[in-house]
Amino acid sequence: MKKNIKQQKSFDYDLIPIGYYDKIFKKRRGMQSKWHHIHYNLIKKIMGSYNKHLDIACAGGTFIGMLDQNKKSVGIDISSKQINYAKKKYQTKNHKFLLMKKNIIKFQKNLFDVVTSLQLIEHLTIEENIKLFKEIHKVLKKRGKLIITTPNYASPWILVEKLVNCFGKVRYDEQHITFFKKKKLIKMLEQIGFKDIKITTNMSFAPFSVLLGWKFSDFLQKIEDKYLNNSYRLFLVSICKK
Repeated sequence: MKKNIKQQKSFDYDLIPIGYYDKIFKKRRGMQSKWHHIHYNLIKKIMGSYNKHLDIACAGGTFIGMLDQNKKSVGIDISSKQINYAKKKYQTKNHKFLLMKKNIIKFQKNLFDVVTSLQLIEHLTIEENIKLFKEIHKVLKKRGKLIITTPNYASPWILVEKLVNCFGKVRYDEQHITFFKKKKLIKMLEQIGFKDIKITTNMSFAPFSVLLGWKFSDFLQKIEDKYLNNSYRLFLVSICKK
């Protein structure tokens, strides 16, 4: 399990500008903004029907902000600055944001119908992930749904990462320390005790085609989903149950 793990000092996530990803999402312009829209719309669809939802590493609260205001969602994150931003921008009667400490999820057992972990596990070591997902297993209801997304390192993702590192304000090579492929992710989830594990891939060319138009990129994504659903798309999408 130690293969494909980069050894480095812990990244200080308070260095990420407050609300950075939320502002990218709201731009509705450029590759990064488009892939966040494609990503979040996909996860919203996968969530299906739920009453109580937990989002791990919610950052500025963007994803919860686009969910049904009549359903209960809680976002947690290790950055107090990002949580404060999320509270100001997106907190409502049913949408709450809380600071998370030491990867401990302080909720009662069997509480949530759905838990989402979006683009998080690549930032943690295997040991940190196992500790975190044991916590998730406790708070997820029996037969509750866990949804995970992470870069697919069996795909050309590493080239995309280098591109973003050159032109973006935030460098992913300073943050991504564990590189997941399908089998590695399945093995970790099985070790923790999750069941009915299904892993697909998502996104190839659609985010890059945004130069031809925002709606054209959406059209291309639909074509990809229908005809290019292969193992080499950029992101892994895992759905499993307790």
